[in-house]
Amino acid sequence: MPRKKSPRLFRFKDSKSDKFWEIAPKGKTYEVRFGKWGTEGQTQSKAFDSSNAAKDAYKRVISEKLSKGYREVHTDNVEVNDSESKLGPANARENGNSSIYKCYADLPEAKPLKLIGLFRPSGGGSMNMRTKTWTFAQNLLAWRVEGGPIVEDDAIVVCRHISERRLNQLMKAIPDLGIIKFTAHRPKSSEKPKDYPQPLRFELVKLGAKCVERELAKVKSRYQELVIYNDRSFGKLTFDRRSEEFEGQDARFRKQKLFISFCATNVDELKTLIRLSKPLWKNRKQWFNNWREFIADSMFETVRNGWWIEEGELTRKKFLEHLGYPSLIRFWIEEDGEIGYELTGSSEVLFSDHNIEATGNTFCDFRNPSISG
Repeated sequence: MPRKKSPRLFRFKDSKSDKFWEIAPKGKTYEVRFGKWGTEGQTQSKAFDSSNAAKDAYKRVISEKLSKGYREVHTDNVEVNDSESKLGPANARENGNSSIYKCYADLPEAKPLKLIGLFRPSGGGSMNMRTKTWTFAQNLLAWRVEGGPIVEDDAIVVCRHISERRLNQLMKAIPDLGIIKFTAHRPKSSEKPKDYPQPLRFELVKLGAKCVERELAKVKSRYQELVIYNDRSFGKLTFDRRSEEFEGQDARFRKQKLFISFCATNVDELKTLIRLSKPLWKNRKQWFNNWREFIADSMFETVRNGWWIEEGELTRKKFLEHLGYPSLIRFWIEEDGEIGYELTGSSEVLFSDHNIEATGNTFCDFRNPSISG
């Protein structure tokens, strides 16, 4: 039986709204709960054909929430250490023979080290509701102990139990793909916190200045190289290194622009996915109409009895008129080698600011209708 992970809670607050969104994954499914902050909200479950597909979707919907301005809130009783206040500055002698630090496993535990890192274009903070403090986290593409070799292993730099002001200072000080000096230590194995279980983790002691580092600059250049593939049906597809997917917006249906995403990490995987997706794309008119009918069969009563706030009675014909057609298609390869997809549409009248989704494998085989976002 898959091990159930703790739910992750996110909050969005501005001058017009204050709402929450919570997600709890478990094996081939995840459950989301959303609504106005301070209420129980509504709950939706979504199932997938494989745990890998569920894991990909889990990461993607969290990324979408963060891009919309949601911030993670910690409600569990997480023990935090103030690395910044408890550890003093490191000096050159503390690094010892840095040439032996060829990987993360070589680093001594709980010993401040001077490092240089190439930071990913991502990062942010999460709040612990119990302590009212923040955790800063930023990923590294590559790093090295000063005087040692480059290590191209993803790692995360964490600074916990800090104020919101300090969080903002750290986020402002690290630009996208910045090469920066910093002092940090590898935490003891027994000190791994619940919120960041990733083993390649540095506890930040002191953030230094931007610098010029030839070898890390080469890694940065490789990372910035565009990987583009042109397809006759889907147009230009560009590899997004954040999501590790090929994405494009050249495809059209009834003059409507479609956002298309292929879960592939290289061109060979992409070509395989495109080949598997072509039968669906060639029959897209029937495919999209089948999706509309499936969403109407699955969600009409739910919308009519709970979401519909417009004047007049909601009929199935009116539902289909407001629903329109999918605006986003996402393809992936299942564990059995077959293609999987997710069609996503939206309608402010029917679903407010949420999306409506369904997954499947063939043009008439739909499953897992859900309201998300």
